Amino acid sequence: VGGLAFGGVLMFVLYAVYMQINFRKHATKEALAALCSDAEVQVVESPTGYGTLFLPKANDKRGDREGIDLQPVLFFPGEMVEHHAYAAAMKGLARRGHPVALVKTPLRVPTLGLSRAFALIRESGLPKSRWVLAGHSLGALAAAQFAEKHAWVRTVVFWAGYLNDTSIDWRRRKRLKVMMVQATEDMIVDSQKFKESLSRMPKSYDHYVIDGGNHSGFGYYEPKDGPPPYLDGNALISKKTQQRKAVELTCTFLRDVQDHDCLHAG
Repeated sequence: VGGLAFGGVLMFVLYAVYMQINFRKHATKEALAALCSDAEVQVVESPTGYGTLFLPKANDKRGDREGIDLQPVLFFPGEMVEHHAYAAAMKGLARRGHPVALVKTPLRVPTLGLSRAFALIRESGLPKSRWVLAGHSLGALAAAQFAEKHAWVRTVVFWAGYLNDTSIDWRRRKRLKVMMVQATEDMIVDSQKFKESLSRMPKSYDHYVIDGGNHSGFGYYEPKDGPPPYLDGNALISKKTQQRKAVELTCTFLRDVQDHDCLHAG
């Protein structure tokens, strides 16, 4: 038994080293440019070093409804992707009034970052039940696993991801609101597994598809998208356009959720 356990650990370590050497995806200049604070958003590293925070500044031109604080969003990056690759999209969410915590996951593996995510939520001082858990690709799975572990999570957003952990079944999570954003040219998401996962989703969920977008278009990172045969499709729209649409869809969904919660609370 001990030999088998050691063998399993050794295989994991070798796989991790292989992935780190060959498939780390770095943020491009477009993403790094979004790390500078501006008149609308303050960008800072978290005190723990577990992520980057995008904090909306008071701005009457943003169009927020007076007296309503919008939900904070915690976002998991995709596997092997530098978390800063999503800075432009996260800044877009913050410009529309949502505080954002972008998780820096260990070894760039999203599912290893759940404890860091909880630490970011705790250090924010905001009510934990208001946080939206979101992620891209394997980061969506991390968001799902976090929501499964913490029943107080009420809202989950998947970008190019789905409920691909068969141990998770949300059919009885009636209060859980879930949104999925996919792209027509995404060749990485397994369409059959995606369809099968819908049977474990809450009865009501929101699903949107961005025409012309692909898997890697949700972030600004180098084009390598994983070991063969995981090769992405060719996008028919720019990354800027795809991310703008993803942000707009997400913000509209979150405002609808908040309106619903406020209506029923009243």
